[in-house]
Amino acid sequence: MAAANPVEQAAGGWDLSHPLANRFLHIESGADPNAYVSGMLSGFPEPEALTLPEAWRAHIPTERAKVAAFIKARPQLLLVVPGDAGKASRGWPSPRSWDALARALAAAKGVDAPEDVRLPLAGGAVGDAAAHEYLVWERELDLPDPETLLANPAKFELPRRGDKAFAILSSVAAAAVSNLTERRWSAACEIIERCCKAGAKDMAARAAIVLANERSKVPDYPVPAKALAELEPILAAARKN
Repeated sequence: MAAANPVEQAAGGWDLSHPLANRFLHIESGADPNAYVSGMLSGFPEPEALTLPEAWRAHIPTERAKVAAFIKARPQLLLVVPGDAGKASRGWPSPRSWDALARALAAAKGVDAPEDVRLPLAGGAVGDAAAHEYLVWERELDLPDPETLLANPAKFELPRRGDKAFAILSSVAAAAVSNLTERRWSAACEIIERCCKAGAKDMAARAAIVLANERSKVPDYPVPAKALAELEPILAAARKN
């Protein structure tokens, strides 16, 4: 963690270099007159550090899956280095900062942070323009909770929108392998089966590969669905790799 005054307010200040800036999540803060007056009159309280619960990391796979689906739909936003030095010294889109966005939003979800916290976090990672586009896209998709689908895979229906289907399948596979049990494995396989039956075998194969990368750890878990027989060559190839 680091703190600095804005360049225009610092004596001899300079903009951060592009590579260094991209390794930070940039949050701007201002002075609150009411808090200042209250502190001057009755004393400034000691700040309370927020401790993330142990379970916050469980949200990372789902957030990463959503970011992956977004970049698949908007590949031009994966890497956008600003030409302006001032903008490049803050958050901007890169493979690194998109992952930072996923982790930041996972942390926010882990503490049930209010919705208005998400935009400054996302903007601090990838810049306000890309963050706004991502959050609008995410809100419009209205994605189901992958844990809900894993608990009841029969509820899965393949959406017509390709990016939404990709996001759902990716998040289900990521959630399943983040805490893999035979029940969750079977539920994820059933969802992939339903995707196959709906005619989206290419999309199902992507999720199957995510599962296959974990299959070597649990070789006794069965592949229960007949429709997945067509994907078995993909699963086998992934296991060899």
